[in-house]
Amino acid sequence: MSYKYVYLSFMTGKQFRIRRAVMDLTQAQLASELGVQPNTISRYENEDLKIPKAVQLALETVERKVSLRDEEFNEQGEKTKEDNGSSN
Repeated sequence: MSYKYVYLSFMTGKQFRIRRAVMDLTQAQLASELGVQPNTISRYENEDLKIPKAVQLALETVERKVSLRDEEFNEQGEKTKEDNGSSN
């Protein structure tokens, strides 16, 4: 049996901040998704705290969740346009 290992590199506060911004989430919203306090997100972004690998993995899960939500929203918008007889 073979195992695949996931190697996560160290994430900087700037990278963390950019990923949060791309998801269009506030620090408080991301904190809620990750189950931490909003000031913890600030401390990650300001590099006052090292970002644990578990948080990096959780961030990827939140990114997938946000991406799926956005896709569903876009699909509903397309369906609404079709229902109204609109076209792009």
